[in-house]
Amino acid sequence: MRAEVALLGMGLRLPGGITTPADLEHVLHQSRSVVGPVPEQRWKRMREGLHPDEVPDQPWTLGTVDDIDDFDHAFFSISTDEAAEMDLQQKKLLEVTVEALQDAGIRPSSMAGTRTGVYTGAASFDQAARAFATGARSSVHAGSGASMSVLANRISFHLNVHGPSLNFDSACSASGSALHYALRDLRSGAVDTAIVAGTNSLDSAPITAGFHKLGVLAADGVCAPFDTDAHGYVRSEGMVAVVLRRVEDVDLRAHRVYAHLAGSGLSHGGRAPHLVAPRAEHQARAITDALADAGLVPDQVGVVHAHGTGTRAGDLEETRGLAQGYTDHRPGTPTLLVGSSKAALGHTEGAAALVGVCVMALGMHRGRVWPTVHHTRPLPLLDKRGIRVLTSVEPWPYKDGEPLAGGVSAFGFGGSNAHLILTPASQPPARSRRSSHSLVPALLPISAHTRPALADTADRWAKHIGGLDMHSLAATAFEGRDHHRHRAAIVTANADTAARALRCLAQGTPHAALVGPYTPTGMVPERLAFVYSGHGSHHEHMAVELAAALPEFANAVDRARRALQAHVRRPVWAPGDTLDDFETIQHAGWIVQVALTDTLAMVGIRPAAVVGHSAGEVAAAYAAGALDLEQSARVMAARSHHLSTLNGAGGMLAVALDAEQAHRVASEAGLEVAVANSPHLSVLSGPHAGLEHATVQFAEQQVWCKPIADVIPAHSRAAEPLRPALAAALANLDPRPAHALFVSTATGAPVQGQELTGAYWAEQIRLPVHFTDAITVLTRDQVTGCVEIGARSVIAGHITDTAPGTPVATATTDPEAFVRALAGLYVHGHTPTRPVFPGTTPTIPPPHSWNHCSDTAAPASIPAMPEQVTAEDAQALLTALITRTSGVHIDPDRDATADLGSLGVSSLDLVAITGQLRGAHPRWAHLIHTDLAQARTLTRICDLLTHSTAGMRPPPKRC
Repeated sequence: MRAEVALLGMGLRLPGGITTPADLEHVLHQSRSVVGPVPEQRWKRMREGLHPDEVPDQPWTLGTVDDIDDFDHAFFSISTDEAAEMDLQQKKLLEVTVEALQDAGIRPSSMAGTRTGVYTGAASFDQAARAFATGARSSVHAGSGASMSVLANRISFHLNVHGPSLNFDSACSASGSALHYALRDLRSGAVDTAIVAGTNSLDSAPITAGFHKLGVLAADGVCAPFDTDAHGYVRSEGMVAVVLRRVEDVDLRAHRVYAHLAGSGLSHGGRAPHLVAPRAEHQARAITDALADAGLVPDQVGVVHAHGTGTRAGDLEETRGLAQGYTDHRPGTPTLLVGSSKAALGHTEGAAALVGVCVMALGMHRGRVWPTVHHTRPLPLLDKRGIRVLTSVEPWPYKDGEPLAGGVSAFGFGGSNAHLILTPASQPPARSRRSSHSLVPALLPISAHTRPALADTADRWAKHIGGLDMHSLAATAFEGRDHHRHRAAIVTANADTAARALRCLAQGTPHAALVGPYTPTGMVPERLAFVYSGHGSHHEHMAVELAAALPEFANAVDRARRALQAHVRRPVWAPGDTLDDFETIQHAGWIVQVALTDTLAMVGIRPAAVVGHSAGEVAAAYAAGALDLEQSARVMAARSHHLSTLNGAGGMLAVALDAEQAHRVASEAGLEVAVANSPHLSVLSGPHAGLEHATVQFAEQQVWCKPIADVIPAHSRAAEPLRPALAAALANLDPRPAHALFVSTATGAPVQGQELTGAYWAEQIRLPVHFTDAITVLTRDQVTGCVEIGARSVIAGHITDTAPGTPVATATTDPEAFVRALAGLYVHGHTPTRPVFPGTTPTIPPPHSWNHCSDTAAPASIPAMPEQVTAEDAQALLTALITRTSGVHIDPDRDATADLGSLGVSSLDLVAITGQLRGAHPRWAHLIHTDLAQARTLTRICDLLTHSTAGMRPPPKRC
């Protein structure tokens, strides 16, 4: 048996509002038809395309896709002009391909640069018939918009993938042919991922009229495959895409596998009474070849999704072909189960084979065989040849305890046959999630490229996540989805709570579990600062819950403890231990901050800059890379040991005054301003008598103040005698250049990493903490957001008081607060690279919603310009054409002299703009696109246009 290929994801646009695999499964399970009379507006357009003698009295019954003309052109960076010229099949294939990747748990942007092949199957050339009709106006995008090859090429271009990109047309077996060659390329190693798509359009009414004349369409709109009353099929439009990878390359923790593709076979019927006559023996040849390719024998296949169009001659011939390929070679084997979804969905022609594969794969995945609609009176030949057509859902057949394989047939009306073999994918064993996961809420990220799409996506997710494991869902949402500009996050471990929060997001109302929505303006994740709190964030239960819930944090705590133990002669604090003295409190604070830093790094959150408040500078130096873990532990051990000798020598007092006001009071009381926390809060340090005097004075003045617990008189003259000993203890400290900006609170300014020597730390315990100055420097130009790092939040308010409007997240050792900090970072554009808990089983959310626009209709023609065009006229016209053609919005005041290429206007855009300018003024009729390309800027092109209408020679070109 040759290597099998896994079908990982599906994207769908089918009649009946089918846009997801769940929608398709629902229709199949209900055994109902989704075809019907052509909607009024569509029918009006179709009638106009028919010869008057061929217009029927009533609208045809067809399978039509809802909102077939809608397209989210902005998502794909396609201008309205180009979108107006694009085949609707190109548009919908782009959307269903993105959805198929999302359904596969694959981030679409991750495909860029990969060996991914794109294989499309299509036979409908409606757009070409319209674009190149006699008398139709040409455009620069007409060729690419109507080309069948571009169906595949457009997908490859958007994803930036480098494998084969080609379209197959073998009529109604086209997508089967595409799948056949995709399997070959995957097996040979030519590609690592294959995207296979099929499409069909019904825009050209004469084609449907021709099929009616041929007698193959059911006049009453009822398709009854393999029934004695069968009298034709119903045409349908549809677009389908699937994502394939080799089975050995699939990570079952991240990707759901619907089924395996085991083999394929193609054949042609050769000569026959006429071109479109079906040929049973050659249909059987495709089956035989597919079985051989899969390494299977006929009795290992239990179900076939037949071509099953419901034409009398076609069904009889296909029954004979199935018998020759399968049942004639399996005596004593149970009946072959055969069905066709065309009775329910209509005949999607170029997409039909792939629709059949999706139907078969969903049946295998769910362990069900779907019924065939309208089948009531079986052809007598069926029973004679060991074939049965189901009329109700039945369990998937097994033999000797193993599920049987399934086949899918598709036949082109020109004699090109395809048969595909699928086998059920074994489901991975259920992995039990650690009980500790219940202690931490999940972080479910949700994003979209526009606010309306975000709201619609939230509403869609709310309807589908009931009962799902939130951590698995969050893992897929993080790793399998792109993260767009408009963002929100849900923080909860409960799926019902998440659904309620998502509904609130959709409705624009708040919810306790909802963070955001928010639209970052800069989206510069590299400009994030970590701010480390000093003394005062400790509490009795700090780190206990997070260590129990998150093994990565617990491991980081252990690493920090081991590093510190090497430098102290006492047991090192561990979560849950008593915090009974100053030195232990200092150790615990450093351990927690180092562990939080490492845990954030684990999920890809790292600082571009750091600030440390007093003792917090030691962990900040580690985070910046100036000190490694051992050196940072050494500084903390020596610093806390020497400062602990000041126990009983005094304390500290927080007061609601700015530094200048606090200084006046401090000098009178024999104190010093040790800390400037914010423009409204300072900390005094010194002996107890002075602190008591200051407290009385503040009370009299009705100024808020509060003693700080468990402290010594740091950053005061009391620390002066400690400086030489601390400098000596750290004499051979070897700091290195930092990879993050270190803004010192000892100086209030940036400091190079290699300057954090023993001498620096000796000075640091004496100098006041210039926290306000450091935050001002940090937020003025350096960063777009801050993360407070500490056991609990104590300085976030100081940051926002000093720098109003600065986003601040608080990463503490409370599990929910830690996850909320990540959620806040996410919605502000700082995207974690992995979820807090990696997925154990794939739990796939629905695809995101689109922001469908109605502005992709053919643009209005350019109005004729006045004989003498002013500079203002030229500028207004040119900026409008640039925006409409390229999607680039030009600001004349800012961009007048900028090279248009640097603004995103391509050479092809200039070709399109030139063509439109030619018709706007007689003197522009001889413009060529190189005239615009050489002028290069808005100002120069406007000069060219205005001078030419004045009968003047344009000014000389400047370099």
